[in-house]
Amino acid sequence: MKQWRVLLFLLLLLPAQGLFAQRCISQELLEQHLQRYPAAQTERLRLEDFTRQWTEAAPTSIGFRNVVVIPVVFHVVWNLPQDNISDAQIQSQLIAINKDFRLLNNLNGLIPNIFQPLAADMELTFCLAQRAPDGSTTTGVVRTTTSLPFIGDRIANGRKSVCHTADGGSDSWPTDRYVNIWVGRRQFFPAEASFPGAAVPGEDGIIIDPRFIGTIGTAAANQPYHLGRTLTHEMGHFFNLYHLWGPGQPGGCIQSDQVADTPLQSKTYLGECPSHPQFTCGTTDMFMNFMNYTDDACMAMFSLGQKVRVLAAIAGSRPGLLLSDGCMPAVSTTDPAPEHSIRVVGNPAGGGEIRLQMQGLNGRALHWRLFGLTGILLRQGRLTGAEETAVDVAGMPAGAYVLQVSDTALHLNQKILLLH
Repeated sequence: MKQWRVLLFLLLLLPAQGLFAQRCISQELLEQHLQRYPAAQTERLRLEDFTRQWTEAAPTSIGFRNVVVIPVVFHVVWNLPQDNISDAQIQSQLIAINKDFRLLNNLNGLIPNIFQPLAADMELTFCLAQRAPDGSTTTGVVRTTTSLPFIGDRIANGRKSVCHTADGGSDSWPTDRYVNIWVGRRQFFPAEASFPGAAVPGEDGIIIDPRFIGTIGTAAANQPYHLGRTLTHEMGHFFNLYHLWGPGQPGGCIQSDQVADTPLQSKTYLGECPSHPQFTCGTTDMFMNFMNYTDDACMAMFSLGQKVRVLAAIAGSRPGLLLSDGCMPAVSTTDPAPEHSIRVVGNPAGGGEIRLQMQGLNGRALHWRLFGLTGILLRQGRLTGAEETAVDVAGMPAGAYVLQVSDTALHLNQKILLLH
C-alpha cells in the first residue's frame, strides 16, 4: 500500500497534459531516497562540501586535461519485441551523447552570443564496455527477456525490478566501474537517474524507456525527443547536476542549481523550442541548456560551471570510473605459462612511481609505456624483470593514465590513477 501511495504522489506531479509530460523524475526520487535513507543525506552533504572546495579551485580544475573515457553497459530488458532495440540504435545514442558532452553537436547556432563563452567541452566521452567485470570480451549490451510489462518503472518489495535478475530484470555490473543504463518500457516518466551517493546497492545508474534511446529505430518517431538528449540530460543528473530551476519544483526564482554561471529561471520550457531571449527571473534564461526540459532539437550546451560540478562529482563520489578498464579490449596479462605474471601493486599510485610485482621474470628485458586516456604516448622506458620493481613516473601530473608493460610473450595493459 505504501508503494501505491508513493506512485500516486509521483503521478500528482504530472502536469494536466498527460503522461510523459515531465521529462524525468530524478530530482523527486532523490528527495524520496533521502527521506527513506537518512544516512544518504550525510553523504550528499559531504559531496556538496567537496564540490564547493573543488569549485573554489576552478581555474585549475577546468583547464585543458586528458579526455576521460567512461565505460557504459546497456541492459536491454524487453517484454515487447519492439523494445529489444538494435545495437545500431544504441550506437546512435553513444554518438549523440558523445557529441553533446564534447560540444561537437553542430548546434552552436542555437547558443546565443551571450552564452557562447560559457559553453563547455565537458572532456568526457562514453564507450560501450569492451571488457566485462570478469575480464572477458563484451559488446557492452546485455539483453534480457521479461514477462513483466512496463519493467522500467516497476517496483517490487522496495526494489526497482529492472535492476535485478531475480525480479525479472538484469543485475548491475559493478556500479563503481561502469555506468549501468537499463533500457525498459516505462509507463509514467521517460527516464530517471540516481544522483551520486543516493542509490541502494545494485541500482546506481540510469533507467530509460527504449523509445527515448538514440536517433533511429523506436526513437525516430518519438519527436520531439528523438535526438538522444534524454540520456544526455539523465547523465547530467548521474554526475550531480540539477535542473536549472533548482532541486525542487519550478517557480519563485528562489532556488539555485548550485552553479554560478547558469542564470536563475522559474520555467521548465517543457514542450517548447523558444527563441532567444526569454526572461523568467529578470535575467536571460539559458533555455538551450541540457538540464532544461526543452525539445531535443533546441538543447545545445552544458556550462563551464556545470563542468566543474561534474568533475567534482567524479573525483568526490565516482572515482572508480577513472580507474575502470571497461573501455579496454580484453587482453591476457600472463603468457601461456601461468607461472609468469605481472601485476600492479597499489592503485591509485603515489610517490612518483608505479610499483610492480612479477613472477618468473627475473632478468627478462621489459618495455613500459605510459599513455594518456586519449592514446597519446607520454613516457616510456626499459626495466629488468625482478620480483618487485617500479616504473618511474616522477613529475607526471595527477590523473588517469594507461600503463603497458610487455616483452615478446607477455603483455600488461592497465588503467592507473596517479596521485601527487
